[in-house]
Amino acid sequence: MGCEQLFADEDSPNFGINRSLSLVLVFIAFIASLPSDPWFATMPPSTEDRATELKKLNHSLLLNFLELQHILVNRPQDFTTKIEHIRILFINMHYLLNGYRPHQARDTLKLLMELQIHRRISMAREIQQLSSRPNSSAFR
Repeated sequence: MGCEQLFADEDSPNFGINRSLSLVLVFIAFIASLPSDPWFATMPPSTEDRATELKKLNHSLLLNFLELQHILVNRPQDFTTKIEHIRILFINMHYLLNGYRPHQARDTLKLLMELQIHRRISMAREIQQLSSRPNSSAFR
């Protein structure tokens, strides 16, 4: 079912539901179409930190989504340009978020190693306590 069919009958009592459903379908199709190796032609080299840049992109994404809703209400056949703008914003956000992966992996590895060290220390203490008991039957 295309967007043209969903918007065709404005007098239908389900017109608002169909409009919302079409937005969801468009975004599902958009998310599915994100490339695994994104193209970042519009992403300028940034000297700012990633969090600030992500906030700006998120704000732009929200504004573009509102503009998309306006376009879908007034001119549903002209939504492709706005979808492309939103697609590029998502790709840029994806790029910035992927920049956090090495940091996240390093922090996760550090946490796992610390847990492993604490577990080994506690096991060594338990072994020392068991072996220091005079009537220990654990090692007989």
